[in-house]
Amino acid sequence: MDCGQLRAAALAMPAYPIEWVPPALLGGYPNMARRDAVIWEAWLRSGPPGLLAVAYNVSLGGVVPNQPDHSEAQLQGWAYSSGAKIDALCDFGTHWWVCEVKPSATLGAVGQALGYTLLAEREALTDLVMLPTIITDSVAAYMLYVCEQLDLNLVLLPQPVPTLADLPYPVGTPQAPEVLDELPDIPATGEYPV
Repeated sequence: MDCGQLRAAALAMPAYPIEWVPPALLGGYPNMARRDAVIWEAWLRSGPPGLLAVAYNVSLGGVVPNQPDHSEAQLQGWAYSSGAKIDALCDFGTHWWVCEVKPSATLGAVGQALGYTLLAEREALTDLVMLPTIITDSVAAYMLYVCEQLDLNLVLLPQPVPTLADLPYPVGTPQAPEVLDELPDIPATGEYPV
């Protein structure tokens, strides 16, 4: 494949072929930040119904330089390193989710999910419906409105309310906060007990 052919191909496919794997906890996910991976694994543990396979390390829209003396591998490397990297593609059989995984997702996640989906559609990754998806642990109220208006799939994982046992200090040590059944008496002088 010459430089011109590879350039044309880069506009119509990911830098490297998509590799599908079963939905399993891998401990590390290419192009997914560590904090994102915690959210991702929590979602995988929830057992998403109908999820058949997942693809990581998908790079879309990369730039291929006009360098006739570069090898195909070098040009693919350029396309990969300069492309937009999707956190995960999820295959549900009848449709795909194009996922942006992010703790405390904001409008940036909206742009990423929409942008990745547009690139995936342009590059004709599948004939199936592709849903832009944000998987997160929390969002501000405005995000619910934005996702609804843009038809974004928002997966909001439940967040457990922390208890004293969840604190980084053992209960009963001077470092742990006290659990009081009633407020301490404060003298009328305004001085607090020591």
